[in-house]
Amino acid sequence: MKTIRSFLTLVMALSILSGCSPAHEHTWTEATCTEPKTCSECGETEGEPLGHDWKEATCLTLKTCRRCGQTEGSDRAGKSACYKVVQELLARSERENGSLICAEILGLNGHDKAHCTYEASPRTAEYYKTRPCA
Repeated sequence: MKTIRSFLTLVMALSILSGCSPAHEHTWTEATCTEPKTCSECGETEGEPLGHDWKEATCLTLKTCRRCGQTEGSDRAGKSACYKVVQELLARSERENGSLICAEILGLNGHDKAHCTYEASPRTAEYYKTRPCA
């Protein structure tokens, strides 16, 4: 009997210290990327944090967690991704047009200049035939 009473006293003491009574029903907040599922009343935790779900960096964004929005890395990763895209587009344009230099693509020689006025030309099919860079 003394052992049972000691055991019950221990259970009650632990319950009081943990803030959770034996009849307590947990009110769980969902796990996050960095925290496990947690009872908002007594602080007890269950399971593991979810961990980040990373979306890779692009030309315009840093590496970003889809769940919480945390970013990782520096702008350098995004700039590098952008630079790679630009280099691929330039290589493709050079293959298709034979050059990257607009004057060469337009067939201008030396110091020849394209005819230019400060008035906007009508945007017709003929206009666009003379402007392969546009």
